[in-house]
Amino acid sequence: MSQQHQEKKLQQEIATYLSEHGWLHSPSSEGYDKERAIFPEDVLGWLEDTDPENFAKVVPPHGDDAARAKGEHRILDRLTSQLAQPERDGGGVLNVLRKGFLVPGARRFKMLQMPPADDRNPQIAARYAQNRLRVVQEVVYSTRKADRIDLVLFLNGLPMATVEIKTNYTQSLQEAIKQYENDRKPAGEPLLTPFRGALVVGGRDVVDSGGGA
Repeated sequence: MSQQHQEKKLQQEIATYLSEHGWLHSPSSEGYDKERAIFPEDVLGWLEDTDPENFAKVVPPHGDDAARAKGEHRILDRLTSQLAQPERDGGGVLNVLRKGFLVPGARRFKMLQMPPADDRNPQIAARYAQNRLRVVQEVVYSTRKADRIDLVLFLNGLPMATVEIKTNYTQSLQEAIKQYENDRKPAGEPLLTPFRGALVVGGRDVVDSGGGA
């Protein structure tokens, strides 16, 4: 079995496992916004599902397509702007997950619901269940070249982790690390920019021919 076949097999096994356990699954990077380094469908879907009244202040529910698109772009632009700010100013993925972001004319939007401590508040439990987890395969992440990352994991449209898969038979985990160091340089790449992009950047080592995780 070739190295590439082993890697693809494990990649598919991981994606399939996650999709069978509640994750959304995209077999390609279609729908991923590489300039913003977010998955817009999930950002907007999360906000509309969990904060519909606030969302309607920016995106008119009964507006025409142009009006809705304008409102959606406002939200995505404000989110992207906040993500790009220095951490000390509330920027970066972790800060946005913790504190949300503002759009003029609306209350602060939350980007995450933490798990409830108990079941006494059904509203919090319902919101927690609405968190959107997504695994995307073969992500064309770069704004300048066609390179791909094997898997990217998202939470409510924000990048959590990138995964590069290698096999022990021909390449080691160290090879994945070198690939990130040499071919995945963060300069000019929002997904790989520290704090601004994915919280975790790393490789996954195949340990057997069956691709067991």
